[in-house]
Amino acid sequence: YRDQLWIAPAHQGRGIGRALLAFTRRQFPYEIGLRCVVENESAWAWYEREGFRCEGEEIVPPSNMRMKRYRWRRG
Repeated sequence: YRDQLWIAPAHQGRGIGRALLAFTRRQFPYEIGLRCVVENESAWAWYEREGFRCEGEEIVPPSNMRMKRYRWRRG
C-alpha cells in the first residue's frame, strides 16, 4: 500500500513520476489501484495517459475529499 505520493511542481516534467510508476509496476506487476483528487486534473490526465482507467468517484473520510478511483491491469 502506498499513500500520498506527490511530485513537487518544481520537479515535475523530469521523468520522476514515470520512474516511480515503473518501480511500482515492478512491485505490483499485475494490478495497481489508486485514488486521485478530482480537482487535480493534470494528475488524473497523466494516469489516464499511463494506462489507468477510471472506475468511479467517491468521498474519502476523514478529509471528505472527492476522489477519482483508478485501476491499471497488466495486459
